[in-house]
Amino acid sequence: MPVQRHAIAATECTAAALHNATDVCAYARSACSEVGVGVFGSYIAVWHCELGGLARWLPLLAIWLVIIIYALGTTADNYLIPQLNYLSALLKLSPDVAGVTLLAFGNGAPDVFTGIAVATQSEKMDFSLLLSDLVGGSVFIMTVVVGTVIWIAHKHAPGWRVDPLPFWRDGLSFIVALSAVAMVAVDGTVYLPEALGFLGLYLLYIGIVLALPPLLRRFGAAPAEGSSQTSSGEGGAAAVAAASAGERRGQAPALAERAEGAEKAAAAAAAPLAGLEWESEASLVGRGLWLLSLPLSVLRAASIPSSDGLWDQRRRLWTLATPPLGALVFLLLVQGDVHEMAAARVGGGALPVAVLVLVLGALGSAALWLGTSGGTPPRWLAAMVASGFVMTVVWLNLLANEMVALVEAFGVMLGVSTSILGLTVIAIGNSVGDLITDSAAARGADARMAMAACFGSPLVMNVLGVGIALSLRMLTTNGAPVHAAVSPQCRLAYVVLYGSLLAHLVTFPLAGYRAPRTYAACLFAVYAAFLLLSCLAEAGAVKLDFLCASAWPCPEHPQQAQWYRTVAHANRNSARMAMAGATRNSAHQQTLLVPSASAWAPK
Repeated sequence: MPVQRHAIAATECTAAALHNATDVCAYARSACSEVGVGVFGSYIAVWHCELGGLARWLPLLAIWLVIIIYALGTTADNYLIPQLNYLSALLKLSPDVAGVTLLAFGNGAPDVFTGIAVATQSEKMDFSLLLSDLVGGSVFIMTVVVGTVIWIAHKHAPGWRVDPLPFWRDGLSFIVALSAVAMVAVDGTVYLPEALGFLGLYLLYIGIVLALPPLLRRFGAAPAEGSSQTSSGEGGAAAVAAASAGERRGQAPALAERAEGAEKAAAAAAAPLAGLEWESEASLVGRGLWLLSLPLSVLRAASIPSSDGLWDQRRRLWTLATPPLGALVFLLLVQGDVHEMAAARVGGGALPVAVLVLVLGALGSAALWLGTSGGTPPRWLAAMVASGFVMTVVWLNLLANEMVALVEAFGVMLGVSTSILGLTVIAIGNSVGDLITDSAAARGADARMAMAACFGSPLVMNVLGVGIALSLRMLTTNGAPVHAAVSPQCRLAYVVLYGSLLAHLVTFPLAGYRAPRTYAACLFAVYAAFLLLSCLAEAGAVKLDFLCASAWPCPEHPQQAQWYRTVAHANRNSARMAMAGATRNSAHQQTLLVPSASAWAPK
């Protein structure tokens, strides 16, 4: 586990305190040195010192956040899921076991690692940020993704319907999981047995998935093997989503396992290098994100060994670069940022640790060059895939930590809560992959598969996300309980999520286990209203006091409605640099044109 770097913003590191500081750069380096720390150090200090605190640099940081979120999702899709496919075939796991274990973990990896980053990288854990990512993503899937699948299915899959068995199994299990989270957090404190209980819920869900279909078949209550219902009911919705993601990118690890000789070589030559080759069928936005993230994708491919179980000359050349660069990336995760990594010395001497790592890695590359060829896969290909899995976990940790650091920094710099950023930016970013995958399945006339993924994916994501994150947090802090402060916006998200789930459980059975397009339009409207209400509550224009019971009070948000003061402060810095000789008073008068926070705060 990497050293603890992030710290949730304390009262001394706030937008108001930075605004009132005489020397903003010095104050940011002192008070915010442990807040929003990524690979380049504290982003708050970087913005105020290296970037001059200028507002025009905020879009650049926002683009970097988008790239990080995109890279987090593609790392899971392009590397983790193929690795888990290969390992499950190597271990000869049945599809149902693999679906609810390895592949379920791979499908929910972005949210799971985001939760781990929030839980383990903070001296004071931001419980609302952890929940807002998970519940925000679930709301997005239950409204936008479900609505999109319904809308597309009516055109591409006439007469479609969901399977009753996985529908009721995953729907009711999801309600139980959400209720468990609410019951644990209602007293304001989460203890280690409660955190481990979520992992117990996941094991119970696995047992239900594996035992229910054969039990029903034994009593003649389920269709026979090979029918449409059992094909999705036993496989697990998470496996459905993972398989769809792999198909969308042209990856076929199972084919590599079955093919022999010339067929295996042909499969390797035909399979694209994930993330490095232009996707002609991608949307304009997808192509833009691919271009923006290409430098990061190249570094990632050069530090993760061949991961899809295929082997050819291209994969051999990329694998040769992985020993030195992979070791360097691992060192970056251990050290925390590039400054500490550059300053680290071997035994306190003059030799930098990074140089030693590169030299040893170069020797490993030479050994790979001598021990492999482009035409024949090495005998230890399975060990290479396993090492690729380790490096993929390293990358997921790095990217999740970076995303959390940026969210913390934006929360302080703009004076907004991390909860609203988790509900919107992180949740949508981590769930866009579900939208693309399930939409592609619906267009392929497999709306049943897409809908199963919509229900199963957030279920596994919530149970594993909360269970793993909280358990690791407490195990690394000697079992210290976690303060479960849940923001009003996060509580609103739970209300919307409960309402959406109950609406699905009523609408689909009444409509013959399908839903009309008007229902999809209603789901879109619900999500739009949820986003609007959450943003208005963040700005203080709408109060959500009715969600804050006396027995479960909402946490205070001292930075509410401060973002425009931060922008005004940035504009003041811009004026200082652009107008040589301008006095401090004239610059200060410019900021008075923007209302103060007290003018907008709720009365």
